[in-house]
Amino acid sequence: MGAHSRQIGDIAVTALSDGVLATGLDVVLGIDKAEAERLAGKTAGEPVDIAVNAFLLELNGRYVLVDAGSGNTLGPTLGKLTDSLRAIGVAPERIDTILLTHVHSDHSNVLVDDDGRAVYPNAQLVLHEAEAAFWLDRDEASGANERIRRNIAKARVTTAPIASACARCVMATRCRACRRCCSPATPRAIPAGASNRAARAC
Repeated sequence: MGAHSRQIGDIAVTALSDGVLATGLDVVLGIDKAEAERLAGKTAGEPVDIAVNAFLLELNGRYVLVDAGSGNTLGPTLGKLTDSLRAIGVAPERIDTILLTHVHSDHSNVLVDDDGRAVYPNAQLVLHEAEAAFWLDRDEASGANERIRRNIAKARVTTAPIASACARCVMATRCRACRRCCSPATPRAIPAGASNRAARAC
């Protein structure tokens, strides 16, 4: 799948494919089963392909990636994001900031490679403080079910290489990486030990 770009003000936004998640309607939550089948045009038990995408923001020569990709942990049809980046001439090393919408595996697993090294070694990670608290600040045994416990453990592995440069921002904090904000009056929270570079990221 090719990249699609749009200029929004002074920010160039490019949608990038990480591949396709082959799954079923059982992953769809918060909606009536019959309505999910109607919308998808599929019945329960039939395979459903869900496109997994990320967004690249470019402003004044700086690159911000919204979500980091799923890596190879969810099957061979995923893990294409770094290839999509390179296809438009942006190496992973050129990413300055990663804005994680949340820490589910299809959004964050490719923060590290199979050897535990940072895939985006020069990026600062920006994550909502409530999301960080849920996935990073508690023991995995506290998870309500096996899936959550497994994902808590995985989140620690994927964020470890850049945890010291992790800026945890409340949702409406001004993000200087994009020079945009919802409410600049909202305070920010940055964990102890965060680098000065991370502090400048949001």
